[in-house]
Amino acid sequence: MQIKLFALLCLSSPAFAITPQADAEVKHLLSYVGHSTCEFLRNGEAYAANDAKSHLEMKYQKTKDRLGSADDFVNKVANGSSMTGRPYEIRCQGSKQLAAAWLNAELIKFRQKNEGKH
Repeated sequence: MQIKLFALLCLSSPAFAITPQADAEVKHLLSYVGHSTCEFLRNGEAYAANDAKSHLEMKYQKTKDRLGSADDFVNKVANGSSMTGRPYEIRCQGSKQLAAAWLNAELIKFRQKNEGKH
């Protein structure tokens, strides 16, 4: 009985704690979203950049104790709707792409720019 209780407690506790570096990367991505001139498509509706940023910030605050990296944020949180399962999309200058691909590209640029600063 005690072993089962211990196993249950281990499974229910957060597996990750986001590092300060990963938190800074996520905050950069959120800023990038907020300053974008693109439209964000969520569940078939278009949203302005600042609205998308607010939505993603809310999701990040609710999930950050279960994330281990900025990659987790992009691929598990900012990639789509947890309610409908539909992926988020970005529409820039008439061209659409998946939000996860757009954010992953920016994350790579950000990391390359900051290489060696840590």
